[in-house]
Formats: sequence, C-alpha cells, structure tokens
Amino acid sequence: MYLPFRHKLPRFTPIDFLAIDSNLYTLDAYDGEKFITFSLKELYSMKYGMELKRSKIQSFASKHGRKGKELLRKYSHRERNRVLDYLHKFVNKLLEMYPLTLFVVEKLNKQGMFEDANRKLSKKISKTVWRSIHRVLKYKAPLYGSFVKEVSPYLTSKSCPRCGRVSRKVGGTFRCGRCGFTLDRQLNASLNIYLKVCGFPTSAKYRGCGSGSPR
Repeated sequence: MYLPFRHKLPRFTPIDFLAIDSNLYTLDAYDGEKFITFSLKELYSMKYGMELKRSKIQSFASKHGRKGKELLRKYSHRERNRVLDYLHKFVNKLLEMYPLTLFVVEKLNKQGMFEDANRKLSKKISKTVWRSIHRVLKYKAPLYGSFVKEVSPYLTSKSCPRCGRVSRKVGGTFRCGRCGFTLDRQLNASLNIYLKVCGFPTSAKYRGCGSGSPR
C-alpha cells in the first residue's frame, strides 16, 4: 500500500553559482573560478543509434499493419525511457558536484534556431535535449538545496566580458576588437551568463561573485 503525502523541504540560500551555456554536444559552464565542460556526445551517439534502428522498425511497421505499429509503439516507449534515464543520471551527477548552487541556464527558443539554420544544422538541433535537461534540473535542484534561473541568451557569445563590445561575427574563438580579450566562444558565453546574474559591470575582470568558499 502506498500513502502519498506532502513534505515541505527546507529552503537554503545557494552559496555558489554555475552559469551554463548549452551547445550541440556539450554544456559549457563557469562557476566563478574555473570553466568546466560537460560532454553530451555519449547521449547523442545513443540517439543516433536509436534513429537508425527506428528507421528499420518504421519500414517493418509499414509492411506489417497492426503488428508493426505495436512494435513501433513499444520501441518508441523504450527509446524515451533510455533517454530519460540518461538525463536523470547526468543531472544527479551535476547536482552532486554542485550542491547549494544557483544554476543559470539559457532560455532557448529551438524553433527560432531552425529559422536561421541550414538543413544539416537543423537536423543536429532537432536531436538536442536542452529543454529536457533544464526541466529535470529544475525538478531535482531543490532536493540539493539548489535553484535554477533562466536568462536570455541574447549576445552572450558575441559580447566581450571585459569591455562590453559586441562583435558581429564570432567563430570558434571570440576576439574583442577593442580590448583584445580572447576566449573560446562557448566559454565566453558561459562567462557572460555568469556576469549577467552576478550583476558585475562588463568592465569587471571575471572572478567569483558568490559568498561561497573557494573550491
């Protein structure tokens, strides 16, 4: 017999910050002292294998009527469960690494990304699970005394965190034409997300802004 009940969790004040920039195969983050990259390649390799298998099952289903549709339904259910299991384990590991933390993530509009992407990039974007990661993170963060905040990704990868200059074109590396600041584009985005939440002026040198002790 199961007895459902409500239990109010104690509220904590997060003492650390982790700003996360979501990319195709990684989550690139800055915690106030160092940059850290979380790889998602294993997940996308798994999804790619699932896609190949799904195409075979769909071909089978189109030729075997009801039996084929039932097989496709079961496989789709198993596929979703495998992805969800991976996401929960990934988020658990992240929360264990950063308890009592304010996680800052981008409020992404995937549909808007498709409008500016070519066919090849659109196919890659369609496989991303950013929103699913954010959703699971929001759900589990309070269990670790943590919280999640969404911010706009506007110009985070194109702005200089030192002087505030916005570069129109940014490749794999961000280079500021005014002050010479240079950093990987994805890491630069996580740094700008961090500064946006911490409230430092853009001219400030990036450093920790929380009250937490150094890691």
